[in-house]
Amino acid sequence: MAYERFAVVRVPFPFTDRAAAKNRPALVISDPQAFDMQAGYSLLAMITSMDNAPWPLDCPLTDLVSAGLPAPSKVRCKLFTLDHRLIRGELGRLAAVDRERVDHALRRLLGFAVECARAADDHDPGREAIRAARSRLKQTQFDHGEVDRIKREGRA
Repeated sequence: MAYERFAVVRVPFPFTDRAAAKNRPALVISDPQAFDMQAGYSLLAMITSMDNAPWPLDCPLTDLVSAGLPAPSKVRCKLFTLDHRLIRGELGRLAAVDRERVDHALRRLLGFAVECARAADDHDPGREAIRAARSRLKQTQFDHGEVDRIKREGRA
């Protein structure tokens, strides 16, 4: 079974000093169609208590009820893949404001500039400005055949 992106799921986290594991929440960050369903795995990010020491790009969660979490938590950009058979259930889903914060952190983590992501959107004003500038440039460029014709007619 594949889980939707931004689903909060319960997964077994192993202890490094013993053979046991404990159930912990994690966030699905991979796309089910692009990766999860084909691989049988999901890419996940850790979710940890707000009490834990900070980590680069931590994302505090504001809507714990939607996420299905009982205590103040944050998404930690420590990523891992996990076989779907090991996921022990869905707890909830991130609210829109939390999804945006996590998405922004993941783009920074992976080195994608936010501006580049926005430029991919056809409705982005920056993209429209680029299209308009290209159009003006095309209007000022002469076709070589047109330039030759003007020269032959003696207008140049």
